[in-house]
Amino acid sequence: MPVLPAGNLNTMRWFLTITILIFLAPVTRGEEEFVFFVREGDTARSLTENYLVRPTAWERVVQYNYILKPGNLIRVPGDLVRREEGAILECVFGEVSYLTSGSRDWLPAVPGLILLAGDRVRSGRAGSAVVRTGREDRTVLRSATEVAYEPSRGFFSGRINRVTVAGGTVIASTRKLADREARFVIKTPESELELTGTEIRVGVCPQEGSRFEVLEGEVVISTPAGKQRVPEGTGLRIEK
Repeated sequence: MPVLPAGNLNTMRWFLTITILIFLAPVTRGEEEFVFFVREGDTARSLTENYLVRPTAWERVVQYNYILKPGNLIRVPGDLVRREEGAILECVFGEVSYLTSGSRDWLPAVPGLILLAGDRVRSGRAGSAVVRTGREDRTVLRSATEVAYEPSRGFFSGRINRVTVAGGTVIASTRKLADREARFVIKTPESELELTGTEIRVGVCPQEGSRFEVLEGEVVISTPAGKQRVPEGTGLRIEK
């Protein structure tokens, strides 16, 4: 083996040190990140073919972007959603916000939002919204109104899509269906009523009580004093 002069040995040691540092650099620093913008016509397949190393890499991209991170909104085609379960925030006009069950932060509402048990929707003074439950049941929130979606399922009662009015005014309506998947119930702090082929206006003032006006059909309202039939074109007021 040839013997290198001392100067060459120092040069070799320096070269080896630099080589090792370069080799180890990707390990000791954070992982590099790159960004591409989604352009018109882009698909998961085209982006994978154009930018990524292998067809299965898109699965990691989905995970890396935290699609299931709490607070993110995920858009899903309507034909993939079970509409008979849960409630849908069908329309949003003006200032409308929602609060998910267990959260303290109200967020701006968007049309098509799926509501789960305990979720709340609130319209501002210049806002309104439409909540749809089942296929034909709708609750229209007037301005300055708050409702909660509180479904239930019982052995004898079956499924109930219950909308509780905490304050403000709603117009609730439904069609009479022979093959109904769930009952539709409107609840206030003082009462509860089931709608079947009826339309009713309900107002709730936390300091005063609840008021009802039957616009179409006939309803039976359950109150602490018992059940009371309210025919079309009449109303009822229940004091707090």
